[in-house]
Amino acid sequence: MLAARKVLSVRGADAAKLLQGLCTSDVHAWLGGDAPGLATAFLTNKGRVLADALFWRERDDGVLVDVAAAHAPRLLKHLKMYKLRAMVRLAE
Repeated sequence: MLAARKVLSVRGADAAKLLQGLCTSDVHAWLGGDAPGLATAFLTNKGRVLADALFWRERDDGVLVDVAAAHAPRLLKHLKMYKLRAMVRLAE
């Protein structure tokens, strides 16, 4: 693994729904297809880029989010803020 990158894990029944609402890519279409990865970006509520990332499929109902190490803490905080009652486990 590269030191300049971090991998966040988003797992659970609502993982796809959470990511669909927070990133610029169509997560549901990607998960329904054959592509192993997906390039995307996360935006703030004002439409500014928070972080660019790559999604990779994880076993069962999970998605790995490959992001620059400098952006990982801010992105994890952003995901936790919007998680609310979703059936999702977030980990670094």
